[in-house]
Amino acid sequence: MTAARETIRQAARRRLSRCYVPGSVYRLQLSRRFDFRSAAAVAPYLREMGIEALYLSPCFRSVPGSSHGYDVVDPGELNPELGGEAGFEFLSGRLRGLGRQSRAFACAAQ
Repeated sequence: MTAARETIRQAARRRLSRCYVPGSVYRLQLSRRFDFRSAAAVAPYLREMGIEALYLSPCFRSVPGSSHGYDVVDPGELNPELGGEAGFEFLSGRLRGLGRQSRAFACAAQ
């Protein structure tokens, strides 16, 4: 192996060592009937089951009244029908309280 390749490999290892890679992920399908606060309510149960991270979808502003939420109209804003920023922060606080890192969950298209 050349010195340049070894340098690149070491730099990649340093960068990856700072990344969070969960051992288990659970996907939650969000809707008007199952919003950020609903996700927060089931978070303790999922933690007991050994889930380390949540994948939330869909979570961005979609057409008002959408039955599925995938018709996104603003990918830069959390859907107010799911609780918006306040609901997302509530969920984040619950996850932190359970010992999870808030960065451990994602929204589709993020």
